[in-house]
Amino acid sequence: MILNVGVCAVFVFIGIFQCKPLSYFWERFDPSKKGMCILPEFGGAAFLSIAVVATAIDLSLGVLPILIVKDLQMARREKISVGCILGLGSMYVGPLPTCSPCSF
Repeated sequence: MILNVGVCAVFVFIGIFQCKPLSYFWERFDPSKKGMCILPEFGGAAFLSIAVVATAIDLSLGVLPILIVKDLQMARREKISVGCILGLGSMYVGPLPTCSPCSF
C-alpha cells in the first residue's frame, strides 16, 4: 500500500511539473508561447512503471486470501475453493457510474 501511494505521488508530481513554466502545458500548441516539456518517451515510461506496480499490487492482494485460508481447519479441497473465491473477490472492480434516463 505504501509503495502504491509513493509511486502514485511521484506520478502526480511528474504530471504536474512536466512543463516549464507550468502554464506551458496548456499553452504549448500556441506558437507565440515559449517553454519546454519532458520528452514524450519519458511520459510513456512513467505510465508503464505505474501500470507494472499497480498490477503487482493487485496480484499480491489476490494471493493474500490464500495465505489467510491455509491455516484454517478445513479439508484441503475446501481451502483451495475458499481461497480462490476470496481471491477472485479481491479482483472485483465495481460498475462504472452510469447515467439514468431520468437525469436528462
